Amino acid sequence: MPPTPPFIVLDVPLEVEDEHGDLVPVTVEMLRGNTILHGTIPPVSAEGQEGDFYLDTVTAALYGPKGATTWPGSPISLIGPPGEITAESVTTADLHAEAVTTAKIANLAVTAAKLGAEAVETGKLKNGAVTEPKLAEEAVGTSKIANGAVTAAKLGAEAVETGAIKAAAVTTAKIAAGAITGTQMGAESVATGALVNLAVTTAKLGEGSVTAAKLGAEAVETAAIKAAAVTEAKLGAEAVSTAKIANEAVTEAKLALGIRKKKFREGHTFVVQGSVTVITIPGMFVPVVAGQEAKLVGVRYKIESGTQVKFRLQKNAANITGFGTEGEPLKATTVAATTEPAAVALANNDLLTIVISAVEGTPVGLAVTLYVETIC
Repeated sequence: MPPTPPFIVLDVPLEVEDEHGDLVPVTVEMLRGNTILHGTIPPVSAEGQEGDFYLDTVTAALYGPKGATTWPGSPISLIGPPGEITAESVTTADLHAEAVTTAKIANLAVTAAKLGAEAVETGKLKNGAVTEPKLAEEAVGTSKIANGAVTAAKLGAEAVETGAIKAAAVTTAKIAAGAITGTQMGAESVATGALVNLAVTTAKLGEGSVTAAKLGAEAVETAAIKAAAVTEAKLGAEAVSTAKIANEAVTEAKLALGIRKKKFREGHTFVVQGSVTVITIPGMFVPVVAGQEAKLVGVRYKIESGTQVKFRLQKNAANITGFGTEGEPLKATTVAATTEPAAVALANNDLLTIVISAVEGTPVGLAVTLYVETIC
């Protein structure tokens, strides 16, 4: 009698010999054993046979063994209880690139103690991610900010207050040229005691920035004023009055040269009529009396016709610096010219002469005027 469990037909052609020795085909029947079925949903009663198991691959639930007609209602979960994650058991290399997101991190879950020394870099922070409410007191210190990391573009309009600046934290070297303007300073923000000696110079004061109303009664002393710093153009109409000048405060030494002396400029002209040749024109003696100062300050020259006349000026038979030499003489042409080098001091009875060293193009009519300046 055939066995009762289901069987399967082995679909393989076989032949055997019958009683006559002939080969005849036969069919082989084999018993079906139990197996493990699988699917993405729980099994239905029509699936499998008695003794089979079934694995739900979505929930990892194992059903079985199946009874005569139905599957057990309570499967066995193949997912065990959560294991304990020990320190260092999960590293960055074990995490998918997008495994940890903001939505997956509980508030306050990330603390300083859980972050490595170099765990957070600027490139890992989203713009606007770090706000004031997210920073603990003392979280940002000078030692934590790289040189050049804080720029004007990164600071809010009211980001830095005086109370937040450590004493001596702001030095001249840390302030860019032009960074501090009048609109950025309070009315009383800078006191005299806060200024280093020589910190305020003329170049650092704006035009009109220092007014009488801004100076204390004794703010400006004579010793603090540079020689020649006060000129007529810098004094108001009533700035200096008799009541403001102490007895004997004004002496001759304190008066400008133009106030106590007069300055005169005179021209002394030498003329060669007719053809001009290589000669030394008879000179002139300069009269300078006691208390006077005399200087040769310039020379003007011209010829009536011809090409040019080369000449130089001498004082007491020596060439005068700036007024021509043998190698670089002055050159008079039909166009009047003036030479005004550095003034040359003259003493009483100095002899000034004109030495003509060369002529070109048959020049006619030379006129040379020496400018002598006298102060008395």
